[in-house]
Amino acid sequence: MASTDRAALSYAGFWIRASAALVDVAIVNLMALLPVASAAIASAAFDASSVALLAAILLSPPLVIAYFTYCHARWGQTLGKYLLAVQVQGRNGRPPTSTEALVRTIVACASCLLLHWGIGAVDCLVVIFRRDRQALHDIAAGTVVRRVRYISRRRVFVVGLLGLTLTLAVAWVGSFLAHTFYLPSGVMQPTIQVGDRAMANMLVYHWREPRVGEVVVLRSPRAANFRPYPIIRRVVGLPGDRLSVHDGRVYRNGQTLDETYAPQPIRYSWPLVGRQEFAPGVLLTRDNGGREWKCRLEDGSTGRVGEVLVPAASYMVLGDNRNDSNDSPRWMEQSDGHAQSAPFVPRTDLLGRMEFIYYPLAHARDLSAP
Repeated sequence: MASTDRAALSYAGFWIRASAALVDVAIVNLMALLPVASAAIASAAFDASSVALLAAILLSPPLVIAYFTYCHARWGQTLGKYLLAVQVQGRNGRPPTSTEALVRTIVACASCLLLHWGIGAVDCLVVIFRRDRQALHDIAAGTVVRRVRYISRRRVFVVGLLGLTLTLAVAWVGSFLAHTFYLPSGVMQPTIQVGDRAMANMLVYHWREPRVGEVVVLRSPRAANFRPYPIIRRVVGLPGDRLSVHDGRVYRNGQTLDETYAPQPIRYSWPLVGRQEFAPGVLLTRDNGGREWKCRLEDGSTGRVGEVLVPAASYMVLGDNRNDSNDSPRWMEQSDGHAQSAPFVPRTDLLGRMEFIYYPLAHARDLSAP
């Protein structure tokens, strides 16, 4: 009994708190996943706009704050703390008041957001150096975390491992529903600026086919000579389409694409007849049922532009910054010792549709509609 009393009076140490936090993080991720999953499925199945997905994401933080605030004010415990027999206590030695619980939760959530810059880690590390084992959110709210009964180190390890496993599992499932992307270059300017962060719906193309004008996430083609990371481009050609670039515009099946998102005239012409190699049946000219145009090239000379025929189950993509973008017309691969144009993206390499830019707020916009 004496040892139990001593345990009840002792503060919860770093490893106990870390293991409990892992379980709570798994619950937080699950709470965030459920509304996002519902919105992502609705958007994919019913071709809804990005508003539903954005609303679901904005709903997640209030749900998380309400969960932690209620549990701490009602019992002094969340599931993670219950499993490890620890309790949050206020200044009176009882579960914290609603105000204390709210302050504690808000500071803890802010610390999690600041982990990206390394600042949030201070919140947890403070526990190691304080005798009362208070984190920054405890100090802000005037609370402490105490052990209420003895538990073994083995249980601490098992609970922490369980929390970590659940956290990773939920994150893995979430990556198949929606995913965030960082834009490190200006290939999609002016639509997406360098440094923008955007959300993609990874379910859409499991329900329907991509459409012209949609901003998509795709696997980096080998011909692009990129690192093996997903890239973002805009669909301009579907299977069976005939495409060409000349006189500053993109032509699809003989008609100019209405592209308000790419206001700058294109300086190059493509595909150039007699100057570029293509796989059999891809390049169409007057000799094989296609069209040709005479145009002035970037070097001042005159050339002929034909059309390319997009094969079945393939697509053609361009960056909105047409004159400074590594995209379909520039992709080349070696075939029988010769450089051959490889402008098409297999259907299986289109991973998702970009929904909206969420950071920075000044750049926030809907990307789901062309």
